[in-house]
Amino acid sequence: MGKIHYALLLSLGLSSGLFAQNNTSIEDSYESYFELPRESIFLHLNKSTYVVGEELWFSAYTYDRKNGLPFTQTTNLHVVLYNEQGKPLEDQLFMAVNGFARGNISIDSTYASGDYFIKDSTNWMKNFSEDDSFIQKIQVINGSVEVRDLADTTYDLQLLPEGGHMVEEVESVIGVKLIDGDGRGVVFEKGSLVNDSGISVMDFDGNSLGMASFPFRPQKDTYNVSIRFGDNKVVTAPLPHASEKGIVLRVVNNYSAEDIFFAVATNKKTLEDLEKKKYQLLVHKDGDIRATRSVVFDNSQQETILSINKDQLFPGVNTVTLFDERDRPIAERLFFNNYGIRDIQAEVRLAKKVKDSLTIDLKILSEGENNGHLSISVLPSETRSYNQKVNIFSEFLLKPYLRGYVENPAYYFRGFGPRKSYDLDLLLLVQGWSRYEWKNIFNRAPVINFPYENGLTLKGSIMGADLRKFPSFYMEDSKYHDSRTVELESPDFEIPNLLVEKNEEVQIKLIRENGKPSSRRLYAKIVPDSNPSLLGPIELTTPNNYASELPELDYKLENKTIFLDEVEVVEQKQKFSNIIGKDEIVVDQQVVNMYPRVTDFLRVKGYNIKASLGAVKISSRRSLGGAPPVIYLDGTRLVAETSASSSSPPSQAQGNGFGGSVKTPDAPVDDPFQESGSFSFLYELYTAEIERIEVNPRPDVTEGVNGAGGVIKIWTRRTPLVPTDATAMNKSFIDTTHGFDVPKKFYTPKYIYSNSLFEYTGTIHWEPQLELDANGKGTFNIADTGMENISFFIEGMTEDGSLISTIKTIKMSEKSNP
Repeated sequence: MGKIHYALLLSLGLSSGLFAQNNTSIEDSYESYFELPRESIFLHLNKSTYVVGEELWFSAYTYDRKNGLPFTQTTNLHVVLYNEQGKPLEDQLFMAVNGFARGNISIDSTYASGDYFIKDSTNWMKNFSEDDSFIQKIQVINGSVEVRDLADTTYDLQLLPEGGHMVEEVESVIGVKLIDGDGRGVVFEKGSLVNDSGISVMDFDGNSLGMASFPFRPQKDTYNVSIRFGDNKVVTAPLPHASEKGIVLRVVNNYSAEDIFFAVATNKKTLEDLEKKKYQLLVHKDGDIRATRSVVFDNSQQETILSINKDQLFPGVNTVTLFDERDRPIAERLFFNNYGIRDIQAEVRLAKKVKDSLTIDLKILSEGENNGHLSISVLPSETRSYNQKVNIFSEFLLKPYLRGYVENPAYYFRGFGPRKSYDLDLLLLVQGWSRYEWKNIFNRAPVINFPYENGLTLKGSIMGADLRKFPSFYMEDSKYHDSRTVELESPDFEIPNLLVEKNEEVQIKLIRENGKPSSRRLYAKIVPDSNPSLLGPIELTTPNNYASELPELDYKLENKTIFLDEVEVVEQKQKFSNIIGKDEIVVDQQVVNMYPRVTDFLRVKGYNIKASLGAVKISSRRSLGGAPPVIYLDGTRLVAETSASSSSPPSQAQGNGFGGSVKTPDAPVDDPFQESGSFSFLYELYTAEIERIEVNPRPDVTEGVNGAGGVIKIWTRRTPLVPTDATAMNKSFIDTTHGFDVPKKFYTPKYIYSNSLFEYTGTIHWEPQLELDANGKGTFNIADTGMENISFFIEGMTEDGSLISTIKTIKMSEKSNP
């Protein structure tokens, strides 16, 4: 027996207190609630399944829903990668320009096989009770595919009357939805409505996502819905009882190509309560009301049918709400208007082959100006690693308006046509009321508590300097800013909205009262933008994007790749290899410039760092429970500062000169897993103060139970740090450790193209931002992997806000004209 859910949301006798208004009209309240612009974000990931050693590549698109254009007010995009428990592992900040951004996250060997979440959000989104951040689940494979338990599932049969409820003797449409224990639709061919005598009143068909609907004029009788599926499984649920009095709202969306029809109906028992009462039917979206119709009932008219031309309505999801004479919402329905939405397709062809490179020409097939950006994931045609269930259409045109989970929303926007339109209307029927609650609209208009972020804040101090002698400082030009002179009003200064990349060298100089630069050192740093929070319970229910039917293979790349920041010259790769490619490094001026603090270096080696009030908590991003590492300082093992260690007798705990406790190598550890993971000596420990550092982030069995978080060995400086140039010690630079992350240039891991690993999970190419000319054309190069058939997964947006999502597969042996 399945559970029953139905949306008996409102009735005519609903208490007026729930929707109490502040003496304002519906229109004023609605407009006020959406006065602040709303933005949506879509991340196009190059895949959804990754093998350790690969890079997760993505492009970000931000969208102004009300105006249907790229959202340009926000610059700072927060991208966080979480583990399966919702704990942040990677926290990165990327710069959006004109609504577009790109980035990457390295999936290194410290990632275990399993599920992870990637989330993108902005500070501005925090102003709203509705969460508009983007979140998607990905799969990581480290060596072998994780075996997933196939436990017996339960089934849930949901029966959802259109508009909210049923009324006796009034024709209604009943939505049907059959899902399993994971919330996924269960396909069925036939369902039946059965009366209390066991006689089938009518049959209905299900679609490919486990949904159906049927028209029904309910009586006082008892009815059940029975569905048979699979291997003779049967699920039955009772149809909810119809109300004796009430009003039913129906929408007919697929009858006419030009018009949408609305029916407001009641029964004879209700008419006498409705005499001379004026109801309103509003069609609205994102703060605008496109259509208002009055509905008046008399003793002879039980149903009112209205029609509105589609070109008078909003493109995309519209909401129609019926209000009673006291402006209370009593019925609501979502519907999709495809008028004005372009299904833009693309042509992809092989233009030429040059040695081991292929030149690809792409053209979008659309009239008018088509300047814009596309992101393109190029994969073998037999790939099983691209299982995206969302696309740019579903994230911008559908998700913002729905309150419930939607299975495979991209399905409705891949190949527009009558079947997809019918299925989309069925989806909106069973979704019920809009995501935006009227009690909030009437009483809780958003206010600006979190402003747009358009850069980062520089904070600094010239403590001890006389401002009369040093009235200003000079900041040299950087990648995104011209040079400037800043007048000082106090020893502490702050400059907002700077666009500075991580580890970018920006020199600052204190200026004397005579206008000449001073050699006195000046300290300033980009402050951290924010700290990521844990994922909530709802976010953790994001559906899986598992690679389908992956065979049992050794899922490891054949050749190791040194992962570097964007460096294109071979000599530079060799120059940086001693920093990234080895566990132990010798600290020179180059290392100091790249990682001013020791904690900056530890972050890139796989550790979470939290610094506060002189303490530093460090934990492994990949170990179970986030275990702290074992740390040695000049050969002596340190103990994390916990209540246990702080109470140790003097013979076991000693001062170390850096703050914190010291234990001899043979001393026992008081606290298993060193639970707090706090090491105060790391607070403000600069890389220039150490001579060598060795980091092993993997579990170390030689350290016993405490080795779960890896081992870090630090040696303090015994010899002077020699600068890389003669003037380096006389320069002051902004600490840009917390600047914007710099996207890498795409590189191809060292695959063996002829094996199944590459065919199923490999990446041929990632084009993050292909710029289109006015004719919608663009060209890019990919590696020639010898694949006969290649698939192109394309997402994008033009400057006028038109959306593009398509998948193309071409044969490399064929050429076609553009």
